[in-house]
Parts: sequence; structure tokens; C-alpha cells
Amino acid sequence: MIDVKQAIEKAKEFAREMLGQTDLLLEEVSSDDDAFEITLSLPRRAGTAENPLAAIVAAGANPFSVRYTANREFKEFRVLKRDGSVDKMSIRQLA
Repeated sequence: MIDVKQAIEKAKEFAREMLGQTDLLLEEVSSDDDAFEITLSLPRRAGTAENPLAAIVAAGANPFSVRYTANREFKEFRVLKRDGSVDKMSIRQLA
């Protein structure tokens, strides 16, 4: 069994290896009996700009949040507690 700190490191390691990213920020962590769900943000890739109006609405017109979310994308990783393996990576959409 791994703990939450180990799970975060496993998610970051997976993101570095699979996505080639080193600028990773921890955003959210949740847990159930079997796994940790870890959300990391990373710089938005060129050509994947978010719709500016949607960003403003989603952020509740907070200028800091708009700037932050427009420049970062979010990935969710599922890390199994039993062995620390990452069995899922998905795009985390902000609503």
C-alpha cells in the first residue's frame, strides 16, 4: 500500500515520462478504498488555447483565475493504492 505523498510522486513521474512535462503543479487529491485521484496542472500546449469567453464565465470573472486556467491544462491521474501503478490518465475539464 502506498500513501498519498507516494501517489502524488507516482502521478508526477508518469506525467514526466508520458507527457514530457516538468512544470507540474498539484491541484487536487481525493481517495477511495482502491485508489487516489490526483489532478495535476501543466502548461497548455501550443494550439490548444481555451475559448477566452468560456474561461471568463467559468472563472466567475476573476481575472487571476482566467489567466491561470487559460495558461494551464489539467490532467487527472488514478493511482492504485495496492502497488502505486497509474491505471488512468484523463483530461480534467473545469466547469
